[in-house]
Amino acid sequence: MSWFQENLLAVIGIGLLLLVVIVTWILRRIGASERSAFESDSPITDSMVREKLRDIDLDLDRAPEGGNGRHGS
Repeated sequence: MSWFQENLLAVIGIGLLLLVVIVTWILRRIGASERSAFESDSPITDSMVREKLRDIDLDLDRAPEGGNGRHGS
């Protein structure tokens, strides 16, 4: 290989490496912004979940309040 070809390969390799670094940085920034979109000022606590679970009525023998127990009829 000539000197020019060796330098050309080095420049292409450095260019590809720079491209990978830039794409990785952009993807990390996008991921960080999506994570912050799900964060809230009032996080859900374990006690809040337990309270909601206690409120769920799992008795299937009893008709729901405010109706005759039939849906769609």
